[in-house]
Order: sequence, then structure tokens, then C-alpha cells
Amino acid sequence: MRNLKIGKKKIKQYTVKDLMEILDISKVTALKLLNSSQLRSIRIGRQHWINEDDMIEFICGDRDRLAGTYEDVLKLRGRNPISRFILRRLLK
Repeated sequence: MRNLKIGKKKIKQYTVKDLMEILDISKVTALKLLNSSQLRSIRIGRQHWINEDDMIEFICGDRDRLAGTYEDVLKLRGRNPISRFILRRLLK
């Protein structure tokens, strides 16, 4: 994981290894998600970087619901126990 600062905005980015740990999936599954564009990433050389917003969008589903702040995301996570578990690991 790395933190980027662009102007006043702070962005967290995750690697494939971080993705594997957060979602508890294998490397093959993680790469399938990235290569099929189900999960957006930025590829620099051989390394994929996944923005935190894209990770939350993938876990929650619809991007329109994520237009608010992280408090809004935390309210959403109570609806689905699996999303709640994964988001708790991601946003800690």
C-alpha cells in the first residue's frame, strides 16, 4: 500500500498482494479481476495499483451510492455482512 498526495487530496493505492489479503483470494483470482476490468487498476510496468475508491466501489457495487463521504460508505456496509467484513478490513 502507498499513500499519494495530489494537491489537498490523499489517495491510498493497493497492490495485488494487498488485494489478495483484503479479499482473501488467490493471486490468480486477483489477476482475473484486474484483467477482466471488474476491478479498475492502474498498471505501471508490471505492477497493478488499485485506488481505494475503486476497491470500495468493487465491494459495494454501484458507484452512484459512493458519491458521499466515507461515513456514507460505512452506513452502506451494514446492509451486507460480507461487504461489512471486507470494508472493515479495508478502512481500518
